[in-house]
Amino acid sequence: MQEAFKQFGLPPALDEEIIRLIGTSMHDYETWLAEQCRGVDAAAVLAEANRLELEHVRTSATLYPCALEVLAELKEAGHFIATATNAPRDYFDAVLDGHGLRPFIDLPLCKGDGFANKRVMVATAMKKCPDRPAVVIGDRRDDVEAAHANGATAIGTAYGYGADGELEAADTIIRSLAKLPFVLP
Repeated sequence: MQEAFKQFGLPPALDEEIIRLIGTSMHDYETWLAEQCRGVDAAAVLAEANRLELEHVRTSATLYPCALEVLAELKEAGHFIATATNAPRDYFDAVLDGHGLRPFIDLPLCKGDGFANKRVMVATAMKKCPDRPAVVIGDRRDDVEAAHANGATAIGTAYGYGADGELEAADTIIRSLAKLPFVLP
């Protein structure tokens, strides 16, 4: 984002503003970006920011500590793992493939596939595995809301990008991904 802003002669965005947008909808991201681009072609800035972000995800982004180990443990224990992310498909594929996550994900759903919201994605995932208790794990309010709207347990991840207060309605909150296997039903 900062590099794209620099290329178009825009002042740098505050890091807090960028972090606040992680995990939100593309609509929220694009609306914010358009507000920052007064007098500049917002579509061009968006295209360059997205290109740079994909490059970053593929080359230098990192996972949370122990992410692969926890996913391997969950798969070995027989858990069905689905995703429900606001990401566009190209970004999500870059994350899954660039970090070796795809083998652990049974159902990789993202808003970029045309889902209206996370509630619909969670409902879709639950239909694929109806005989098991459903748990939604996430760092944003819409993760918690999607869980509860579908009768699932919501585990909030306080180590993510969500703002203070977004996880208040979660059934459980963890502060480290390593704790996840111990709180699952």
